[in-house]
Amino acid sequence: MSYHRVQLLLTPEQHRELKRLARQRRASISALVREMIARELQQKNEDWIERTRRVTQDLLAKRGGKPIAVDAAELVRGLREERSDAIAPWATTRRD
Repeated sequence: MSYHRVQLLLTPEQHRELKRLARQRRASISALVREMIARELQQKNEDWIERTRRVTQDLLAKRGGKPIAVDAAELVRGLREERSDAIAPWATTRRD
């Protein structure tokens, strides 16, 4: 695994605590910081997934359990037409 070097500025108290934890776990400060960052990123990801699930459930409940039916191809086609109209309104030709 490759790593990127970064420089962190810590308070003396933060450094003492990290050093103590690293000694306690028989790990380097760098390994401990990487572990903490990985845990934080994982938690943020899990929080995002949970928020997305809740919003989806709320929307479904508001629609009486009926999901939103979206035709992806039609949606993309409409977005492309809107973009074309905005970029060069004189050059668009509608295909209905």
